[in-house]
Amino acid sequence: MSDHPFILWKCAASMDGRIAAADGSSKWITSAESRADGHRLRAECGAVMVGSGTQQADDPQLAVRDAEVTRADVVRLPRVDAGLDLDLLLKALSERGVRAILLEGGPTLAGSFLAAGLIDQVVAYIAPVLIGGGGKPALAGPGALNIADAKRFQLDDVVRVGPDVRLTATPLR
Repeated sequence: MSDHPFILWKCAASMDGRIAAADGSSKWITSAESRADGHRLRAECGAVMVGSGTQQADDPQLAVRDAEVTRADVVRLPRVDAGLDLDLLLKALSERGVRAILLEGGPTLAGSFLAAGLIDQVVAYIAPVLIGGGGKPALAGPGALNIADAKRFQLDDVVRVGPDVRLTATPLR
């Protein structure tokens, strides 16, 4: 059993792994059906997390549509040299009784959690669209220096959601 809340990273991307076009536009890469399914994930988690880049660029509401929610607190933490202190963040959320966190932030937040080995599950909605080289990638951070160092996942589920595909995977540990 882990000493931190369950971390689920949800991303919505094009087939070439982009979450936004070169101009930053990202609404809507995936379908309404995928967005509704993503709201189901929000309802199942005790917290939804975005990074400062996503907050500034998209000003997301982070609300759950079509579901009852008991509270909608915002927790802000001071930055450290490397970004957020993930241990402090997870401790603060755990102390609030949060048992599952939905990462909905952009590539920097996801990359930080991945590099720290904190992601317990990935749910990726892949849309049948190609954005190309100028688009924003789904994942940032140091990445693997070679293919042998790439983070490997077990594909647990593949489901068609409207015109999109939802992939669910867990890390091979």
